Amino acid sequence: MDVRSDTIEGHSQHCELLTISEDLQEEGMAAFEIQNCSTEGVLPEESVSSCTQSAASIEDTSSIAYPFEILSDLETSCSSSFASSSTGPVTMDLCKVDWKDPALWPENLQDKERNQIVLSGLMTEEDLKKMAYRMTLDSDGRSFSEYLLYAKSSNGREKILRDWLRWSDSKHVLYCITCRAFSTNYYHRKDGSILCRSEGFDPSKNTWHRLYTRLPEHERSAQHRKYYLSWRALQRSIGGQGVDFEMQRKLTREAEKFAALLERLLNVTLFLASRNLAFRGCSQRIGDIQNGNFLGTLELVAKYDSVLREHLEKVKQSQEKGKRLPAHYLSSATQNELIDVCGRHVLNVMLSERQQSIYFSVICDATPDVSHMEQNVIILRYVHRDLVKRKWGIQERFLEFFDFFEKTGEEIAEMLLTRLCEHGIDVKDCRGQGYDNGANMSGKIKGVRSRIQQKYPAALFSPCAAHSLNLVGVHAASSSPEMKTFFGSVNRLYVLFSSSPERWSALLDEVGGSLHGLSDTRWSSRIEAVKPIAQKLPSVLKALERVLKSKKLTSAAHSEAEGLLDYFSSFRAIVLATFWVKVLQSFEERNKILQSRSVSIDIGAANIRALSEEMKILRDKWPALLSESKVVADSMEIPKELLNAHQLRKKKADKNVKDLDVEIYFKVNMFFPAMDVIISDLDQRFKSMEEVCKLFAPILNLRTLSEEELKTSTEMLISTYRDDFTESLLTELQLLRKIYAETFTNQLGPLELLNSIYELQLEGIFGEICIALRIFATLPLSVAEGERAFSKLALIKNYLRSTMSEQRLNSLALLSIEHELARQLNFKDLINEFSEAKVRRMSTTNL
Repeated sequence: MDVRSDTIEGHSQHCELLTISEDLQEEGMAAFEIQNCSTEGVLPEESVSSCTQSAASIEDTSSIAYPFEILSDLETSCSSSFASSSTGPVTMDLCKVDWKDPALWPENLQDKERNQIVLSGLMTEEDLKKMAYRMTLDSDGRSFSEYLLYAKSSNGREKILRDWLRWSDSKHVLYCITCRAFSTNYYHRKDGSILCRSEGFDPSKNTWHRLYTRLPEHERSAQHRKYYLSWRALQRSIGGQGVDFEMQRKLTREAEKFAALLERLLNVTLFLASRNLAFRGCSQRIGDIQNGNFLGTLELVAKYDSVLREHLEKVKQSQEKGKRLPAHYLSSATQNELIDVCGRHVLNVMLSERQQSIYFSVICDATPDVSHMEQNVIILRYVHRDLVKRKWGIQERFLEFFDFFEKTGEEIAEMLLTRLCEHGIDVKDCRGQGYDNGANMSGKIKGVRSRIQQKYPAALFSPCAAHSLNLVGVHAASSSPEMKTFFGSVNRLYVLFSSSPERWSALLDEVGGSLHGLSDTRWSSRIEAVKPIAQKLPSVLKALERVLKSKKLTSAAHSEAEGLLDYFSSFRAIVLATFWVKVLQSFEERNKILQSRSVSIDIGAANIRALSEEMKILRDKWPALLSESKVVADSMEIPKELLNAHQLRKKKADKNVKDLDVEIYFKVNMFFPAMDVIISDLDQRFKSMEEVCKLFAPILNLRTLSEEELKTSTEMLISTYRDDFTESLLTELQLLRKIYAETFTNQLGPLELLNSIYELQLEGIFGEICIALRIFATLPLSVAEGERAFSKLALIKNYLRSTMSEQRLNSLALLSIEHELARQLNFKDLINEFSEAKVRRMSTTNL
């Protein structure tokens, strides 16, 4: 019988269809109702599946997607793999597979892949003859006979072409292409036809003569006929010739409509997440003022958008009638999954960037959140090349928050390594670590840095430069009792005015600006606190006098105001304010540079050296500082006395003090100690930064090193990174030094040199130098990105959203912190995949 002449009409089959319980879907749960629906006169089971789900996926229930995995399908497609279920196979790139070669197909085919195979078509008689010519000899050295390309009819008078035969040029075996395309577990069984198995018919292990009996047995089998019918049915469906063509066209229109709707929902999700706004309200009803930002924004956009307006109106009508539409995408559960899908898409892109960059550094910090959970943050720093701009740039990307309250270095290190591995990050590529100066993180013996370096020696540690600079200022501010009194008085002044709206209004009237409090962890706040006092001290004193004239002060507030007025009316307060505003201004300028994402360690070290030189110069400028303070005191008619009456009596009573010079006493006991602490701390706390710069001296100081110094420093660098460099690094450096002046303009920094080498297309001869430049730029300078992440954490997880889950928190944080990356991504592929899957499922529930 000619199989090709069989009609697919008149078959009656039963297919198990999966429907979704809308009631439970609204509550974020999934329920399943198995229905048997008769499809008489349409297509057999496999043919119906061509419009909804393939025969393979109907037979294999592991590939059925469950209701709330609809969005998981979209999530999975972020990484270019749209699987039918969370445990399903990963879809291959359709453009990179030769679908005419069955040996190259993935083990478990998906609908799109099967469609691609059917579109490639069965072979014509001419193609089969050409294929027979390419077949190899069998184990007896005989060639394939064209006689095997045909089957005989039952009367022996007709020849029927075996168009289902397919030769694999890659594996040199013979297959039945229809069975291979539609069978699932059948071709794995040992008792099945060898033409259906993954190994195929191998002529090197068999003889072609055996096919004279095997081919007729195979083509008469029920399985072969079933899968051949499935092939033809799907072929007719795809080509628009089958009875289900109208259904296919309807599905396409529905998919386009859902794609347009999803595009708007995803844009609203990104909008709200990037601005740290809450999604849900007290109600989920359309038109309710308390239905939250998500539904409220959709209602606003719907006024100007017909697609969204039509959908919202339909949902509103169903809500008024007490009915629920299947999967209307507006429920709280769907909002969570949209957030999760977008967040995972951003995360996958970020992890892909990291994988392309190879080398990375890890930055970790911790802080308690509003729900008293210890939130740890992981930041990845790497050097990535933008393929559009064709430029290398330093990236610091947020990875995740995770709750971990343990405090020992060993426990934190193990948790950190575990989290990195869970994201598929190879810790062997880690080249740097960045933490604050806490003993449990930066300890040389039991800290996190030492624990990780024991396993991965190439992961160099670099303490947070911004935190180290902050500690320098903190120690200088507590170098003498007079310094402590000054900063204590500055903070008390802020507390006095900020504790009363009336006093704050008086301050604004007189000063024209506000005061700021102090913070030990935010050193930049000190310049904001001291600058108004140094620049507008007369106005501050007038504000204090105005407060004292008020009769509404309590006795404690009155006493506090009198004490502050007396202190800031003294010459010593003017001297200290003049001194500290200069020091803090220099600190603030460097602090902003150290906290920048795109700054490498060499720039940080240069700024610290410059700051140290400034402090040394300022230490020698005591006379000029004192003269400047005297000018201010004269303009305010304040006596130029550095010590108060109590201090003078105490010092004069001291028998060891003869001919007391107040100015010298103030300089030696207050000014010099503060300056010496700053200078010495700048040298001590930034030694590790200088050591890193010394290690990379061959690329940082290439033009100034002698030949012997270049050789010695290069050997040290190679010994530190044995897996990254070879002896050829020295040869490359010597060549680069010869051509540097003629090739590059001026002295370039590491990142500029790296980009210049690639612009001139010289990376082929300076390969190891490029690696060294990338590793150096990868090393972290500060943990400021972690602190910025904590600022976002406080906005996202506030007291109104304190019960937020970790997964939702991380997704929202990714969309907020990495909002620039999220805006650049294209979600259309995700939307199309999801809408197509959704429409197919809805069509099966309506059958």
